[in-house]
Amino acid sequence: GLPVLDLEFAEGLDRAGAAAHAVVLPAAPLTTFSAGVAAGLAGGSAKDIQAAIDRARAVCDQAVREQEGN
Repeated sequence: GLPVLDLEFAEGLDRAGAAAHAVVLPAAPLTTFSAGVAAGLAGGSAKDIQAAIDRARAVCDQAVREQEGN
């Protein structure tokens, strides 16, 4: 079976919401999928997943800052 990882499910949902509001609504599932693929390619450990979530957060935050500047 798969190992149980100590991760916050709500954090993933927060990233999806940020993507939906920062870019467009369809960005939410694409963002979470991309973060999952990136984490899996990096090895799939809790640390890899957290790094992918952190990167997705940074990208979403940057998109929000750019939109607010317009």
